[in-house]
Amino acid sequence: MKRNIIFLSLIVTVFACKAQTPVVSLDTYYQDTVEGAYFKDLNNELNKFVGTWVYNDGNTTLVI
Repeated sequence: MKRNIIFLSLIVTVFACKAQTPVVSLDTYYQDTVEGAYFKDLNNELNKFVGTWVYNDGNTTLVI
């Protein structure tokens, strides 16, 4: 009985895992993907936003 429960658990686990496929790039249009697609920064598109951002307007300064 214990062996059957372990086997059944293994089968359910294998069929229940759908590990975020397919993986698509961030520059892909949402309409061109399938439902459940995983968007990932494959082309390092977010690196251009890393750093210190400074806004100056006369006497007003905002640093992010």
